[in-house]
Order: sequence, then C-alpha cells, then structure tokens
Amino acid sequence: MKKIILIFLIFNNLLFGWDFFNNLFLSLTMDSSSSPKKSVFIRNNAQQVVIDKTKHLMWQDNKNVKTITKTYEGAIDYCKNLNLDGYHDWYLPTNSELNTLLIDCSTSVLNINHTFKNVANDDYWTSNIDKNNKNYALCIYFKPNMGFTYLAHKFLKNHVRCVRKINSN
Repeated sequence: MKKIILIFLIFNNLLFGWDFFNNLFLSLTMDSSSSPKKSVFIRNNAQQVVIDKTKHLMWQDNKNVKTITKTYEGAIDYCKNLNLDGYHDWYLPTNSELNTLLIDCSTSVLNINHTFKNVANDDYWTSNIDKNNKNYALCIYFKPNMGFTYLAHKFLKNHVRCVRKINSN
C-alpha cells in the first residue's frame, strides 16, 4: 500500500510540480482530528439522515450521496439548494467535520462509520480550499484500508455529502 501511495505522489509531482506535491504531502500527513471525543451517530431511516449527537450535526444519507458527483462549485451550490426532510440550511462540510465519519482504516471494509448506509467507495469534497492555490480544495478518500485527506483540482467531479448544524437540545 505504501508503494502505491508513493507512486501516486511521485506521479502527481511530475504532473503538477513540486508545490502541488508538497501541499499534497502535507495534507496527507496532517492530523485533522477535531476533538478527542468520539462521535455518537444515530440513523433516521425515514428522514434519510444520520445525527451526530456529540457534534450536533445532521448528515445527508440518501441515495444521492453515493450517486451524484459535482465539481467543487457544483458541490457548494448543491448543498446550499438541498431540501431534505424539510430543512434548507445544508452546507458542504469542513475537512474536520467530514473526518469525524472516518473509522479504523486498517480493515478491509469501507472506512466510514457503519451507521451510514449510502456510501460511495470514492472521494468526497470538503469546503476547505488550499491556501496556496485557490484552484484546489480538500477531499477525503473513503476506501477500504484507506482514509485520508488530499488536494483535488476544483474542476474534478467528486461525491458530495451535505451537513447541517442542529440544536444541542
């Protein structure tokens, strides 16, 4: 696995240059955990959402999460315009918010919390833009044995999982 990642990084260096390679490497090695507290997820099948009781977030978990892909700007617009379960205040999650869904990446199963039913074995956009190059945004790679953050050009199409804040009551 380490050889595959190294080849991927070298190939990107050849295509995009050292600055891109350096930024990619930094994003791969960053610890993006937002809190030592583990999230507690509860699924609502009727509403097609998952509630994070610890972080007070509601996650989209309908079939669109695994079927729709968008450019970065398309992902932002998709979340802004999402009307799911009567809520209109959805947004594209930050890297730290989306990272809370990752679980143990050392297993051969998909590395997203198992409360989620609609999952693409692929990349998902976050709202974080690269500080050095505004043409790139952070994505999270959700695949078996892997789960990491990397930079992707904003014109690429990746999956979208929207989130909204909920009251802490």
